[in-house]
Amino acid sequence: MTNKTPRTGRRNERGGALVEFATVLPVFLIFLFGIIDFGFVFSQRLELLAGLRTATRDAAVASWTENASCSTGAADGTKDLICTVKAQFSNPVAVKVRLLDPDGGSPDYAVDNTLLVCVMEPTYSTTSFYSAVLDNHVQTGRMAVRVEKVHDSDTISEYQEPALTGGSWSFCV
Repeated sequence: MTNKTPRTGRRNERGGALVEFATVLPVFLIFLFGIIDFGFVFSQRLELLAGLRTATRDAAVASWTENASCSTGAADGTKDLICTVKAQFSNPVAVKVRLLDPDGGSPDYAVDNTLLVCVMEPTYSTTSFYSAVLDNHVQTGRMAVRVEKVHDSDTISEYQEPALTGGSWSFCV
């Protein structure tokens, strides 16, 4: 009679951890890259709204500054306002300026009329993992304020820059 080692019912599980790791890793990376990319997009959205709020407030109290290095096709005061808006952002943006009269009269740059500033900023994928979803899209923001003070020498008129690729000015009405 031979003396055999008794079987415990366990099979050789060598490599099992590697198989589990290979199964879980792709799902983990999808979540990780999603958190990174959409976190940056959310941060960009907050930056867009904060910059838009600051620039629009400056325009409402006529405290923008002249910027000779910035070029747009707009007239003096409108150009300076657009350049003030653009200075708030690290990415290239497109800007639209509208004037509204709450009484239905002539929309001009006057105290108690409404100034509407709209901005488009392109989104992008930081990790390139979600570039199919995020690239060629734009984030938009619009801010309306009552004009409290008009600028002494410059005036603002309606103006819009060309919309960015993947965007349209239809939100800015």
